[in-house]
This record gives sequence, structure tokens and C-alpha cells, in this order.
Amino acid sequence: MKRKFGVAVAGVAAAGVAMLGTTPASATPVRGFNIKNIAFGKCLQFNGIGHPVTAVKCDVEVQRQRWANSPDGIISMAAGTTGPCLLGKNKVGGYVYVNSCHFGGWSGFTASSYHDREKAVYVSQGAGCYLKVSGGDAVCTEGIDGRETWMAIYG
Repeated sequence: MKRKFGVAVAGVAAAGVAMLGTTPASATPVRGFNIKNIAFGKCLQFNGIGHPVTAVKCDVEVQRQRWANSPDGIISMAAGTTGPCLLGKNKVGGYVYVNSCHFGGWSGFTASSYHDREKAVYVSQGAGCYLKVSGGDAVCTEGIDGRETWMAIYG
């Protein structure tokens, strides 16, 4: 009899955990900040590991658009405490990706300011490039041309 009760309790606990996992995103607080490009009015959006970051219509409620300043100064996804991070590699128009903060051959982006709505430049010093928008994509390119100014939006 005790064995059946233990199995039943374990089943109820598993169901409770499963129910917690299906809580709507709108019910959980969204932390971090959006990264909005001044020239295009679009925000960066994470599209999964191994997929380019895109520039889309800003929405502070979309977790994939929420970023944070990681402890080592690299821009990371707000959902994690140490990554994954925003990375660039090719300073001649290469796409920007999100991956492990110390992904081989790639360099993380940092910002000149993380203050709410203050204009800033995001740079990947290791890759020698600025974060910019080209079409609907976030790219890593050298030089200043007006597409490299961003702002953090916290709310």
C-alpha cells in the first residue's frame, strides 16, 4: 500500500512541475532590456543558437528581445546569468549570432552605455567591428556610418 501511495505522490509532483513549465510567458516577469537601433527603430531578436540575430519591431514583452550585461561585460540573453552571448566574428558584414560567451574565434559585444534610452555604440573589440543593421539582420561591420547607434530600453 505504501508503494502505491509513493508512486501517486511522485505522479502528482511531476504533473505539478509540468504545469509550472507550461505557464504562459505573459505570467512571468520579463527582465533585462531591449536593444533598439536608432536609425531603423528595430530591436535585436534572438532566433536560437546557430541562427543569425535579426532586427524586428520592438516589443518589451518578447523574451527573445531581452538582453543583459553579463558579469564579464558581454551582452547576453536576459534569461541566463552567463550567456548565451551576442557575438561577432567577421568585420566585413558578417552576421551576428548568439552562442556560448567564449565560443571559439568569436567575440562578444559590449556597449558604451547601458543607461535606459541613452544612445550607445555596441562594439565587438575582438572582432574589430560595430553592431549594425543591414536589411532585417544584425551585422558586424567596421566603420561609422549612422547605423551603429543603439539604446537599451528597460521597460
